[in-house]
Amino acid sequence: MVMREMVRLPDDTKLLTCGNAEVLKLWDVETGVLRHTFGNNDSVFTVSSCAWFPDSTRLVCGSSDPERGIVMWDTDGNEIKAWRGTRIPKVVDLAVTPDGESMITVFSDKEIRILNLESLVERVVTEEQAITSLSVSGDGKFFIVNLSSQEIHLWDLAGEWKQPLKFTGHRQSKYVIRSCFGGLDSSFIASGSEDSQVYIWNVKNKKPLEVLSGHSMTVNCVSWNPRNPLMLASASDDQTIRIWGPVTFCFVSLFALQKHSLLFEFWYAVVRSFSGGNERREMGVHFSPCGRYLAACVACVVPHAEIDPGLQTLAQQDSGLATSPTQHPLTAHQVIYELRVYSLQKESFGSVLVSREIRAANCLTSIQFSPTSEHIMLAYGRHHAYLSNSIVTDGEATSHFFRVLEIYRVSDMELVRVLPSSEDEVNVACFHPSPGCGLVYGTKEGSLRIFQYNTAATSNFTGPNTYPDENLSEVA
Repeated sequence: MVMREMVRLPDDTKLLTCGNAEVLKLWDVETGVLRHTFGNNDSVFTVSSCAWFPDSTRLVCGSSDPERGIVMWDTDGNEIKAWRGTRIPKVVDLAVTPDGESMITVFSDKEIRILNLESLVERVVTEEQAITSLSVSGDGKFFIVNLSSQEIHLWDLAGEWKQPLKFTGHRQSKYVIRSCFGGLDSSFIASGSEDSQVYIWNVKNKKPLEVLSGHSMTVNCVSWNPRNPLMLASASDDQTIRIWGPVTFCFVSLFALQKHSLLFEFWYAVVRSFSGGNERREMGVHFSPCGRYLAACVACVVPHAEIDPGLQTLAQQDSGLATSPTQHPLTAHQVIYELRVYSLQKESFGSVLVSREIRAANCLTSIQFSPTSEHIMLAYGRHHAYLSNSIVTDGEATSHFFRVLEIYRVSDMELVRVLPSSEDEVNVACFHPSPGCGLVYGTKEGSLRIFQYNTAATSNFTGPNTYPDENLSEVA
């Protein structure tokens, strides 16, 4: 069987599949058990496409055989309604709008019919080139079609537009390529391509905003995560599925978030370090849970005259500070790194609210806001002289340790908590999602350390504390 389409139930419990010379099949996602087969098993029933209704109780499928037409079923296999006959030509693709009120169908390659299922009013849109696929926006106001002419056309569902918006740049001449809406407010379009790449457009710009490389053969399908606007999946003829997200995009420019292709940009700190002869690129950026802030470690160019002696010494010790994030030598200026909090609110968007110099940025492995957005945690993956501390016990023995976690108060960037370790080097750290429930970090040696707050002790981050056991205790 050649699989043509897979469509999940809106509640994620069931899956529809259809393919050439195959009937429509309904599967249980959790168990993998075939729940029902639709149609007549005794004859060839070429199902070209299928779609769920938003109530999860009905589904519809279209066939390339005009005698089969379009059929609406319930999940028990009972036929609810059918559109057959000479007026129903070959179905190429179909979709149901998110409100369940309209069905959009591509017929005989070039004709799009939009049927209101309540009033039965139908509108027809005709394209000049063959249509290979169809996708509807999350708000149900727009739909896109992929054309064999290497264009994607965006139409409004209401029918107010005389001409579509057109998007180009990808490659499509021989195969079916599927595209989709996604990102915040469905403001972006993603598509596969025959040149092995994934293309992303802002709906207001016909040229690609971003091109993602990684596949080795034609990318024939993409799907944006409906709950996470920064996660995208792509499927390719190279037999791989790739998941793209913030780390892949690197946030060198903060682009795929709102209505415009580029909101603001900054010198984002991607500094180099070496471990065991292998180059590592350490990075950190994080959105606050409240959605109002963005924290990032940012590279800043400072004239030599403004550099304090301590930083000059540090720069001589750390070659990582001698190059810019783009790896260009800096001869006339010096780079320092700052932890900055940017505003994402409309009235002050892109402005720096608070900042603080970070002396050991080349050791930084992660940045994260606390669940309340009131604090920021930095994790360090290398031992550094700036992070070194010592404790004298009984006036004799001296214990040396390094800060592996630092917690800053967002309002004034005051350091309010440090977590020391004599051995650990932290790869990643994060707060528990519930306020006051602790934190966890993972080490390069493969250990996972979990800390909980001691409610009997003060834990309101009122001042610097070098000893975590006063109000943080390791539980695992």
